[in-house]
Amino acid sequence: MELFSGTPRYRPRRRIGAGTAGVVYEVWDRERDRAVALKLLHRSDPGSLYRFKKEFRALAHLSHPNLARLHELEHAGGQWFVTMELVDGVDFVRHVRAPEAVAAGAAALAARLRPLAGQLARGLRALHASGRLHRDVKPSNVLVGGDGRVVILDFGLVTEAAALQTYASFSEDLLGTPAYMAPEQGSGQELTEAADWYGVGTLLYEALTGRPPFSGQFVTVMLDKMRREPAPPRALVPDVAEDLDALCRDLLRLDPAARPDGAEVLERLGAEDDTATLRTPQILAPPFLVGRDAELAALGRAYERTRAGDAVVLYVRGAAGTGKSALVHHFLLELRRRHPRTVTLTGGCYERESVPFKALDSVIDKLTRYLRSLGEGAARLLPLDVEALARLFPVLRRVGAVAAAPARRPPAREPAAEDLRRRAFAALREILTRLAEDDPLVVFIDDLQWGDAESAELLSAVLGPPDPPPLCLVAAYRDDAGRDAGPLVRALRAGPHALPGEDLAVGELAPAHAEELAARLLDDFGGSPAAARRIARGAGGRPRAIDDAVRRALEHGEFPADR
Repeated sequence: MELFSGTPRYRPRRRIGAGTAGVVYEVWDRERDRAVALKLLHRSDPGSLYRFKKEFRALAHLSHPNLARLHELEHAGGQWFVTMELVDGVDFVRHVRAPEAVAAGAAALAARLRPLAGQLARGLRALHASGRLHRDVKPSNVLVGGDGRVVILDFGLVTEAAALQTYASFSEDLLGTPAYMAPEQGSGQELTEAADWYGVGTLLYEALTGRPPFSGQFVTVMLDKMRREPAPPRALVPDVAEDLDALCRDLLRLDPAARPDGAEVLERLGAEDDTATLRTPQILAPPFLVGRDAELAALGRAYERTRAGDAVVLYVRGAAGTGKSALVHHFLLELRRRHPRTVTLTGGCYERESVPFKALDSVIDKLTRYLRSLGEGAARLLPLDVEALARLFPVLRRVGAVAAAPARRPPAREPAAEDLRRRAFAALREILTRLAEDDPLVVFIDDLQWGDAESAELLSAVLGPPDPPPLCLVAAYRDDAGRDAGPLVRALRAGPHALPGEDLAVGELAPAHAEELAARLLDDFGGSPAAARRIARGAGGRPRAIDDAVRRALEHGEFPADR
């Protein structure tokens, strides 16, 4: 088992536990001046690294009292780790079935279980509202703290529930804990929120009866689940509360469509539904965009130049909250609809990450997924020296042809590290060139203001003259007056690694467009035209401020009255 010896920032205190993906430690965070949990990736294979990063990026910006708060993703001393909220508690089933609770009888146990199950349901609803599934709801991933707060953690198997499909889907490894997995997780069916609610059903079943509904070897358990529904809890413990018995049976239905959804689960538990007031991340691909026709046209012109064989770099800049990300994602959504052969590789720089080549790391993850979707056809896109690139970005080894590529020895006249970077940069340039020659290619990198200077060296080597790949790079960054745009932006706009490009400034919405946006956001909640005008006037022309104002109105359960 790999050990964490500490960094200048994190001092290890004790080992908390371990799972298939990593080892969890309690460490002292010198910057935060408090204890946090640190999850160290102890398996260095590309698939584990990919899932580890995906876990963090899926939920880093989602805040809910019943979801563990993630802090930072870091790479230091050759080790990958995530820091997160330290939850001092016991697993859900052990807490519910404390000896004194079981001894008090079924009625007392049910009274203890209902509010805790309600918290679990609210946390899961928050996760689902962000567009993601957990896929591994089990007792050890649901803790109850000393204050009675239920916390869902360990998002290693989190996946997007309805991700925009840039390319053909492909099979992921079958992962999960068999006793708590839904039947469809073992049969290859499309997963929905119902799979997570099945996991909740198993937790309730075990909390009520003292045993999970199915047990045994992996294959036996999964086959049993796909063939039949378990015996009702009352068949094992006759005095189980009738309503909880019925809820368990319904959550454990074979047919996912027959299981209650989150709203019904909360209603049956008598718990409040807080979904309407969740502070979820901004929608990346909104169903509508207001007042951005000129900006969309500029993006369209850049794309058409790429289709004609030009390499285009477009810097999308603007103040915080002006909707730069929403603009580009909306454009890409429409682009995929009109030109389905277009390949889009999206990524970004994350404020709470310290990883090598920050600006390209998530883009390489998307490139890996695309290459995997091609199957054996990926081999023709790969240069002979792709192994050098895989050493910089190990996730690429998830592609079979990359994993099989032979290693090359560096020339004796050049230092190994310098030679590796030069060869890796050249390999990425060659892959992108071959890819763009087949189909139109758009690369979008968001939030350059959080990027690192070494990413500028890589981008310049890959996209600089002569004869750069004929792709469209869209790079967005915050451009607030008087605020430093960060080392990556400085390096790309001037200096030895500068990457010249066109500017697309995204400003505030005109008053009429701000009012239209507020009206459309309010439309589903009975907001009046006067309410839209008042919100638009108070929020100015920044879409995020308008969205926040609508959310605040929702939180208070009312909108400004007409006058």
